[in-house]
Amino acid sequence: IPLDMMTITIAAITVGIAVDDTIHYIHRFKTEFAKDRDYLATMHRCHRSIGRAMFYTSLTIVAGFSILVLSNFIPTIYFGLFTGFAMFMALLGALTLLPRLIILVRPFGPNGAE
Repeated sequence: IPLDMMTITIAAITVGIAVDDTIHYIHRFKTEFAKDRDYLATMHRCHRSIGRAMFYTSLTIVAGFSILVLSNFIPTIYFGLFTGFAMFMALLGALTLLPRLIILVRPFGPNGAE
């Protein structure tokens, strides 16, 4: 994939939305963690609340960009495909890798049970 104006635009959009999702998740995790200081329980609560919101908004964005596949202009088709794929991968990372890293690193202090 060449590094041109289209791929730079895709990267900027994807990183911007992925960072926004990550900030929302970390903020909710910090707020929820203060309740009982249990990382696993906090992760489950976050996935039920902010995780669900991230999932639906990201799927809406993927669906919106996938409409561009119906274009007759090839660069627009690539833009829709790549942006949708990148958004899906960013969502996957935010809902799987980010919680795992939080539990592994424990940035908010030790578990309450420890």
